[in-house]
This record gives sequence, structure tokens and C-alpha cells, in this order.
Amino acid sequence: MKNSSALVERSAKASEASAATSARGLHISERAYLATEIVLTPPKVGEKLHFVSTIINAGKTTATDVRVRFDYVWLSQAVSEQTAYEAALATQKDPFTSTTILAAGQRAEQVLDSPEPADEEFVKKLSANEISIYAFLRVWYRDLFNHEHHIVLCSKFDPGLKRMVNCSTLSKAD
Repeated sequence: MKNSSALVERSAKASEASAATSARGLHISERAYLATEIVLTPPKVGEKLHFVSTIINAGKTTATDVRVRFDYVWLSQAVSEQTAYEAALATQKDPFTSTTILAAGQRAEQVLDSPEPADEEFVKKLSANEISIYAFLRVWYRDLFNHEHHIVLCSKFDPGLKRMVNCSTLSKAD
């Protein structure tokens, strides 16, 4: 009887572990996966900075309660990415935020222009690599299984390439 009881208990635990593994596999294969990108038109004298952020759901199911916050800042080339991130969060009194849903395969683009146009000194310092433009996109969303996920994208304008490139740190997703 003891052996039979132990066998039943082991079988129940194995079934439980198998079910948990199946549930994790289903979540991984069927959940929403959001990808992000930030594009900046190369700044010109007299024109506003023109950012476009794109979020695409590359997963198999809808992402719900998608919340987005976009921040940017320009600082001396010598500052760290972490310092730029903290400065961007602190200086944007009214950051661009939105909430939406994204079906599988759907994309959302958001356009953000700076309040003031770039002056000659700004463009010259950017071209000479004396200052850097950083942009940060933070995304929170829920998948079909009601799990919350997060994305932080850090991009920096590269004057040589004339486009935004991903930072070497800070960008992450779960």
C-alpha cells in the first residue's frame, strides 16, 4: 500500500511538472512580442527635430494595455548613456505617452517633433560630435496570458551614419 501511495504521489508530481512545462511552452510560442525602433531625420538648421518611433507586434497574439513613453535629450558627447537616460526623464516635463492595443502583425508609429527648431550652433556641434542626441522609448504591455512585459530602447544619433543607432547599454526587453 505504501509503495502504491508513493507511486501515485510521484505520478501526480510528474503530471504537474509536465503541465507547467506545457503552459510555459504555450506562453513562449503564442504570446505577443513587441519590437521597437526610433528614427530621427538628420537635423537641419531652422527645422525641428523629427522623431518617429515604431512598435510592431511580431508575436502570434494581441498585446493589450500597451503603454508607451518617449523621451529625448541632447547632451555633451562625454556623458554616459545612464546619465543621458536620467536627464531625459528629468527634463521632459510633458513626455509623449500613449496607450493602445496591437494585434499580431500590427504596427504603431508615433511622430514627435521638438518644440523649437535647431539652430546653427546645435547642428554644428552635432556634426562635430560635441553633443549627442539620445532617445528613449519605454513600453509596457500585457500578453494574452495577462503577463506584463517591458521594453526599454535606448538610441543615439550617429552623425557619421546620419541615423539613430542602438546604445551599447540600457536597451532591454523581457
